[in-house]
Amino acid sequence: MDIIEVAAARVCELLAVAKKCKGEDFMKVLEGCLHFVSIAEAFTGCSLPLRATVLSSLAACVDSYQKANMEALRMSLALEDWQPLNARSSAGGISNPSSSSSSSSSSSIDTNGLRQQLSNSPYLLPAQGQSGCVADFDVWMQAGNLFTAKARTRAVGGRSVVQAACGQPVQPSDQASGTPSTAAGRVATKSSLLVLRRMNNLAALMPVLPASHPALWAAVSELFDNFLLACFILFSDVNLEALVWQDDLLPHRLRSALLRITTSPGCKYKAQVRASNG
Repeated sequence: MDIIEVAAARVCELLAVAKKCKGEDFMKVLEGCLHFVSIAEAFTGCSLPLRATVLSSLAACVDSYQKANMEALRMSLALEDWQPLNARSSAGGISNPSSSSSSSSSSSIDTNGLRQQLSNSPYLLPAQGQSGCVADFDVWMQAGNLFTAKARTRAVGGRSVVQAACGQPVQPSDQASGTPSTAAGRVATKSSLLVLRRMNNLAALMPVLPASHPALWAAVSELFDNFLLACFILFSDVNLEALVWQDDLLPHRLRSALLRITTSPGCKYKAQVRASNG
């Protein structure tokens, strides 16, 4: 148990640094820490206080992770050329053509995947004694080094070794079956792909960090809201002054949403909208 305690202290040190991690790097740190906790519990055969410590430290990283998400969105929008990506899809999603592996969780984006991430998060590893936990230490050993990308994607009947042990279902794949993608008519750009990826990540965190649900949902909404506003400002012929003063210019629901977004904290149009509103 002394070894576990020493390792736990090192994990907490790692999570202190994780606040500086951005994007997929933070998700990798989170995945590695949760795997470590689950392996430690399987090895000792009991639930460990380490899990609560790690989850608390991860929850403290949510704010910095979201700040990095918003900074990435602002940069992506500033560099966006609004050209459609020639992306192929899997399971009704859109994949990033810059990635060499369409099976990677970070490169294949399911445009209908928020509900799936909420109900079947790939990062949710139940504690020892809970339903769905991987209590058998031999299963972890058979999976090999779970902290490498190769091990995480090792498949057993369409699932990783650990997913199979947890009873997680096989995810359908259009590419595997040869069926044409249901998203063939959809258009993705670099910034929209980034928003989808980060929203999916946030949704996947919700089952893992239930105490952070409000903050995580607010983060999902913030990403969507700001992308919606950016698209509206760029592609509509409606200026902010008209948006404020002309009630019948847009459908009521859309206009209300846009006004709410433009007056939210941190929006660069907030002062301009308030000045137009008198």
